[in-house]
Amino acid sequence: MKTLAAATETMLASRELRIARMMWIGLRNGTEMAFTDHDANLFADWGTGADEYLADIGVLPSNIELSIGMEPDNMEFSGPISELVTRAQILGGVFNGARVRVFDIDWADQPDPNIIALLGGRVYDARVREDQFVFEIRANTARYNQVYGRVLSP
Repeated sequence: MKTLAAATETMLASRELRIARMMWIGLRNGTEMAFTDHDANLFADWGTGADEYLADIGVLPSNIELSIGMEPDNMEFSGPISELVTRAQILGGVFNGARVRVFDIDWADQPDPNIIALLGGRVYDARVREDQFVFEIRANTARYNQVYGRVLSP
């Protein structure tokens, strides 16, 4: 269960929805990237160190698939190959294993928007599909579904 700020609850209950999806990526080399599906750059501080979320890259988030039990929640982000996300980086594995935070904000409530945390996890698979990148993101619970070895008994 999520606890939301009163202003966020009021906004969600109204007919005027002003939601923008945000994604922060922290690469293993310390580089941070921040994207939004909004039509203009947005500002938000969710303790990630990234304040400006770029809109001009053109990312498209999928729906978040919620799971029951220990299966990880997951989603995909896709967008065009550009100078920010290059084919060489993706094929070189730069994004695989990167930390990810996904959240929604009320874009009209700038510069200090209410934040709805949706998913925290890692880029499980980064791939190229035609001229687009696709990041498959899995929640942190995916770590519990890895096989590290087998135990055999008589």
